[in-house]
Amino acid sequence: MTKLVGIALVTILAILGAAGWLIFPHELDTASVDAPFRQKQTLRFAPNGRGGFDVRVVPFAFETDWGTRLERGEEGEQQRAVQLPFAFPFYGQDWRTAYVVDNGMVGLGSAVDWKDVFYYYGPTPAIFPLYLDVLPWETSNVRVFANGGTERLTLTWDRVPGVDLQNSAKSPHSD
Repeated sequence: MTKLVGIALVTILAILGAAGWLIFPHELDTASVDAPFRQKQTLRFAPNGRGGFDVRVVPFAFETDWGTRLERGEEGEQQRAVQLPFAFPFYGQDWRTAYVVDNGMVGLGSAVDWKDVFYYYGPTPAIFPLYLDVLPWETSNVRVFANGGTERLTLTWDRVPGVDLQNSAKSPHSD
């Protein structure tokens, strides 16, 4: 009886596994994906009364002046330090330096260690306006621009992997 049940289970699981293996590529190609990152979208991070920020989508307004390109650091470092001309309040502290990363992270005060983000927690305060879980070599062509005034900083990520920004009219950015 045990052998019969074992053979039946193995046969059923093999058939179900083969069916899934055959159907999955077609379903993946035809599935509609509601990606968290949409082209032609502007996000605004506005301070709230709790010391944090409210994030909301605002009407898309493409700015032709992306600002200054932030060059990579030594040895192709993906984090670029940006000195802020204003105090950026974030959960009870004011920050004057932001570290902008190719994959859409912005660390405050010090560089963000990718291992901390990988485990969903870290000692570095950060916001993730465009965070994409991509490997470092996949972001080798990403360009980051900063445009700011006395009380505003607009960051623009261009050539993001998996997103055709060149043909979508304009790049996403967040202020």
